[in-house]
Amino acid sequence: MEGKHRQFRFLVAAVVMALIGCSRPTTTLPTAVADAESPISLTGDRYHHPVMLKSELAEPISVSSSAVLTNRRPTPLTIGLEWVGCSCSQVDVVDPDTGDVKTLSAGQEFALAGGHQVTLRTTVRVKAVSDHFVTGARYVARDATGGVFPFESFVNIEFQSDLVATPSVLSHQFTASGPQEAEQQWTIDVYSRSENCGTLLPTAPGGVTLTGLRAEPATRLPSGLWLTRWSADVTLTRPHRLADLPFAGLCQLALSGDSAPAVHVPVRMTLGEGITVAPDHVNLGDISVGQVVSRKVRLRAADDVKFRVEKATCTSRVLTASAHTHQEASEQWVEVLLTPTLAGDHEATVRLCTTHPQAAEVTLSVRFDAREK
Repeated sequence: MEGKHRQFRFLVAAVVMALIGCSRPTTTLPTAVADAESPISLTGDRYHHPVMLKSELAEPISVSSSAVLTNRRPTPLTIGLEWVGCSCSQVDVVDPDTGDVKTLSAGQEFALAGGHQVTLRTTVRVKAVSDHFVTGARYVARDATGGVFPFESFVNIEFQSDLVATPSVLSHQFTASGPQEAEQQWTIDVYSRSENCGTLLPTAPGGVTLTGLRAEPATRLPSGLWLTRWSADVTLTRPHRLADLPFAGLCQLALSGDSAPAVHVPVRMTLGEGITVAPDHVNLGDISVGQVVSRKVRLRAADDVKFRVEKATCTSRVLTASAHTHQEASEQWVEVLLTPTLAGDHEATVRLCTTHPQAAEVTLSVRFDAREK
């Protein structure tokens, strides 16, 4: 029964990998070990780092993973390769006594004498990845009595970016009359093979100032990589001419060295537009039928353009809204007045027509629960 379950699990994995390709997130171990009833055992090892740096893929590389296959019976077995999960994979059978190597293709078989073992070596040519890469091969062992024992092995590689910036985009939305500078904290994690990762060399465009660049002591991770965390204070300065917004640029983060990795971080500065409503959702809670309740709502032009509220309409007859003034200003106050006539939970929408060129209409929602006195 366990053998059938194992077959089913592998078939499901094969279908998924065929649908999405051989690159996908995974936590699968590189090899699987045959169950107690099987005549074979499979113990795995890998010839690559459990986590590799993406800079190590500057050129396509070959990554190998091996597994020792042992025939636990005194009688011979026939081992067949049924399926390989990736066209970039090569499966070799290595005889540990003679060193002979035989390359297997899907559908080919080899004999494994009783009590003997061979090394199954899977080599993958990796060209491009995201964060994980996994591929596998499915085998079947057959004995002289017709017994069938499937098993499988996997190559699983996790890739880590050399430099990770947080936030990954430096951005801020300015207003016409607001502060001309915006300050942020920036963290850059550098992953490397050695404790000394080098010096971080940032290059910033105009309008971006980096100060206080500092590094914490490097720490060794369970994967074998070293992590050095850099921090910096970032100041974004709004252009003097508002017409120069929006602004887009790139910060470059590079490590010292001729072939050191680098990353480009987008910089975006924009000018606020339209009208912000605070609050944009009014919850009046429990009120009595016939009770008069009012709330004030502030409308603010993000770009400081002067406007006025020309008209207010409500989806409920028990709700009215009106502006405090008909004069143009970058900030307006609207009063919402409610006099419920029926008990129950109610929701309504207030639509405010304005003269703002970027926000001809703004809405706010009103909710209340009317109760009988």
